[in-house]
Amino acid sequence: MEIVNKVKSLITSKLLFTLYNSLILPYLSYCNMIWSFGSSIQLQKLIILQKRFIRIISNANYLCHTDALFYSLNLLKVTDIGQIQTLTFMYKYHHGVLPTTFVNYFCKVADVHSYLTRQSSSLHISYARTNQRKNTIKIIGPKLWNKQ
Repeated sequence: MEIVNKVKSLITSKLLFTLYNSLILPYLSYCNMIWSFGSSIQLQKLIILQKRFIRIISNANYLCHTDALFYSLNLLKVTDIGQIQTLTFMYKYHHGVLPTTFVNYFCKVADVHSYLTRQSSSLHISYARTNQRKNTIKIIGPKLWNKQ
């Protein structure tokens, strides 16, 4: 990051954008749906690094808000990448495209009880006692899917 910050005046913003897409984005995207809902302390370090690189690409002040910069560069934040990957997983589950291991991974509310309610067709959110369990795909996936 320090090297990019030192040479930012020597290369174009288009080249910096290419560097971001080739060197940074693959690391932020790899298995993001697994680790992006984990420890917020560890995730915060990645968010800060991503914001710093976005400010370097945009040649913005180091205190500049990054929401507009992400929008202007048409880029997603780390947390947004995790949500999209999770919702893609849930879409594939809903349409039966996933491997057979995941056939009975989630269940509908109607499978848990026989009462006819408005939420009968929604996915059942399992009970999670610990925060570590609350941040798994088994819990986060149905929560995100039911919001849609």
